[in-house]
Amino acid sequence: MILRTRRKRPGFPAGKTFGNWDETASSIPRPPQDSLKMIEWVTRKENLCICGPSSTGKSHFTEALG
Repeated sequence: MILRTRRKRPGFPAGKTFGNWDETASSIPRPPQDSLKMIEWVTRKENLCICGPSSTGKSHFTEALG
C-alpha cells in the first residue's frame, strides 16, 4: 500500500517497474544498474543524472527507482 501511494503521489505513469524492466535493452550497463537499484546513493544525498540515446530505457529505469 505504501509503495502504491509513493508511486501515485509524484504522478508517475503506471507499470514501469523493475519487474518488467529489460536490463539487456538498456543503455545503462548492468553493474551500475545493480548499484543504483540499491538506493545507497539516496542515503548519501547524492544526485542522479541519467543520459543517453532515445528509447534505451532511461525513463523506465528512473521511474522504477520511484
